[in-house]
Amino acid sequence: MRILITGAAGQVGSAVATHLHEQGHEVVATDVDYRQGLPCRLHLVDLCDTFSVYPLVEGCDAVIQAGNHPNARTARPAQKLLVENVAMNSHVFYAAVDVGVRRIIGISSVQATTGMHGSKAWSPNGRECTWPYLPADGELPRNPGNNTYALSKIFAERTLEALTEEYADLAAVAVRFPYVVPARANKYLR
Repeated sequence: MRILITGAAGQVGSAVATHLHEQGHEVVATDVDYRQGLPCRLHLVDLCDTFSVYPLVEGCDAVIQAGNHPNARTARPAQKLLVENVAMNSHVFYAAVDVGVRRIIGISSVQATTGMHGSKAWSPNGRECTWPYLPADGELPRNPGNNTYALSKIFAERTLEALTEEYADLAAVAVRFPYVVPARANKYLR
């Protein structure tokens, strides 16, 4: 398959791009940042530009949308993160549908269910992260609180739901990742 991977210079995107390339897929990789060592050509593209995505999705069989600000601390003020993540998701999802791509994976976050990471530092009101039940599953209700990162992930999930309701032949899923830690930090987590 020919697969577009946005955010291919990030933690999740680079791992996915490498894996799919190793499996024999043709990978079209894009990010706003450069990263050495990818096994495929990296297109430097700002997904906030509405029309920059169209040339990348043309001819693709699937899209993996990992191109967002990776957490609530990477863009300030908070409303900038919300606006830009929503724009990036919209541009990728709608461009894919417009050109006929019918397989889309959106990278989401467990923050869509809790509104924050487990750290009080992420919560302006100091409350702890709580889930209504464990183990978590796909039915865990959305509860972003006032976390603009979590709100942007819910927007992406809901957009994919709406698109699959409108296009019967569209297969789409949002994958909620927990906290993603760079490989170099793993030694500190043991």
